[in-house]
Amino acid sequence: MATDFCFPLLKYSHAVGMSPDNTIPWIHLQASDLFVIVTGKNTHIVDGLLTLRVVQGNRVLVRLTSTLELRPCHKADTHAGEHRRRPVY
Repeated sequence: MATDFCFPLLKYSHAVGMSPDNTIPWIHLQASDLFVIVTGKNTHIVDGLLTLRVVQGNRVLVRLTSTLELRPCHKADTHAGEHRRRPVY
């Protein structure tokens, strides 16, 4: 099962290092062709790979990849015995 989302971004900001006076300069980008794209591919029912990309036109500004592991909350704490946390719905 694939997961794909594309959302327009109003603004993308990122730090560009450190200046000699120990401040952090930032670049703020606003454009009509600025988007965040989230794609995912489940390898099993409960885990998979997610990729988040910030793009401007056809240029990738940043790419983050993460392994996703989802577990039902009632199975997440099996060793806590009677002090086990109960899920809140």
